[in-house]
Amino acid sequence: MTLRDRLLHVAEGARRYASNVTGIRINRLTVRTRTWDGPRVGEGDFVDSDLELPAIYPVRHLTSQEVNSSAGQYEIGDIKVDHVTPRGNTAIGYTMQDLAPVVTTNNVEIIYVITGEHPGEYALVDIRTYRPFTSQLILRRRATTP
Repeated sequence: MTLRDRLLHVAEGARRYASNVTGIRINRLTVRTRTWDGPRVGEGDFVDSDLELPAIYPVRHLTSQEVNSSAGQYEIGDIKVDHVTPRGNTAIGYTMQDLAPVVTTNNVEIIYVITGEHPGEYALVDIRTYRPFTSQLILRRRATTP
């Protein structure tokens, strides 16, 4: 086990402590894979498969500086989910496949559900993985959010 893997354990433990014990963070994230029984999204009935991330993450709107420096990728109103632990060589954290499942058929969609301060359904805009101990998800509210 590398030093990075050991530190991922420490980071994940601290994040769970901050969310579960202190009550400082109130936002939960669920990655929902929705499969429709019709040939396309929105046709027929659907079945949801959820990956609920157990930690409670800090969520905030992007700043105007972040939007302006994104070369048009981000918009005002997009949100950032921060401090998601990336998977190392251990079972701690989440892989890119966990956070952004690859859709290979027309009848499957991925929905990011946030409960807490910014509740609703979101679509993934970007995943930032440039830090060794944290990933950031940039999400945009879906037009059909409840």
